[in-house]
Amino acid sequence: MASPAADALHENSPTASSGRWVAAGPSYWAKRATLGMVRTVLLAALVIGSGVAGGYAVSYPLKKLDLGGPDPVTLDHQALAGVNPELALVRREDLPDSFVEGEEAISNAVTLVGAQYCVATEPPDGQIGDRLSKVFVDQQNHALLLSEVVRFSRPRQSKAYVDEVTRTLTGCGKFYKEQNGERVQFQVTNPRRNPPVNDYISRTLAPTKGGLTQIVTYFTVGDLVVALQYAGPANPPKSLMDDAEREILYRVAPESFSRVAKVEGLKTEPTTTTTIVDPAAPSPTSSPLPPPTVAPDPTFSSPTSAPKPKKKTSTTTPKPAATPAPAAPAEPAAPAQPGA
Repeated sequence: MASPAADALHENSPTASSGRWVAAGPSYWAKRATLGMVRTVLLAALVIGSGVAGGYAVSYPLKKLDLGGPDPVTLDHQALAGVNPELALVRREDLPDSFVEGEEAISNAVTLVGAQYCVATEPPDGQIGDRLSKVFVDQQNHALLLSEVVRFSRPRQSKAYVDEVTRTLTGCGKFYKEQNGERVQFQVTNPRRNPPVNDYISRTLAPTKGGLTQIVTYFTVGDLVVALQYAGPANPPKSLMDDAEREILYRVAPESFSRVAKVEGLKTEPTTTTTIVDPAAPSPTSSPLPPPTVAPDPTFSSPTSAPKPKKKTSTTTPKPAATPAPAAPAEPAAPAQPGA
């Protein structure tokens, strides 16, 4: 059987019948090159297609998983009783730059603590003092955010009110409400899955026939009930309510909430302080010693080099000269005789 190389040499050869070998014509190589390119493209499409299909098969189930978030914090409501309610109101700096503080008349026209949802509820029991409220308007996106704080006589009463609102909103999927003289139906959903604290409820109220969407939040801090409401387009910034709530918690419960992110499993190493010990200083565990005596300054110049020892030489100590004995006194001459 002839090889492909032999067939290539025979193709387009005018003398192939005579048995002579000649080179293949240009059309053969063009055909082979085209066939190779087609095979390469088909192989690449197969690899890419299988990768996309595999990635979709893996990612689709992951999208359906609710991976959750950090656990909600349990506040010590007894310890937080009496906290300043002004700290629990939303501030301008807690919101995006597009929000500005609105008129007081708007906040006075809407009441959150005591509002009716789904079914008629009893007025809150144990409320003391006046409600505090502020409203912020986003004129760029035609939205507003209302902040309200109400104090109760005891922490258990503020918690009981939030529990009642929670039972009401979780117990109904739709309800009707009078709005601008019309009966409007609202759909109740729960797109926010990670509450920052316990004793907390947040729901989205969307009109089934279009209109302003509302997001309402209630939570307890000590003897306070903190309530927030967003009203505006259906898709507000995802972090709008989260950021406002956490800024409040940073102020009212700094012992439980910190702006520094904590990574689970990461231990904070203690700070090591290096102390340089003065060798002349006494040890803190040793008995105090008397201060050292200061030597007086020398009155002579210190030698620059050690003096060389002198060689021992034998010396003869001269003996003292003998003292001559005193001469004996001469005998006196005999006196001359008179008349000799």
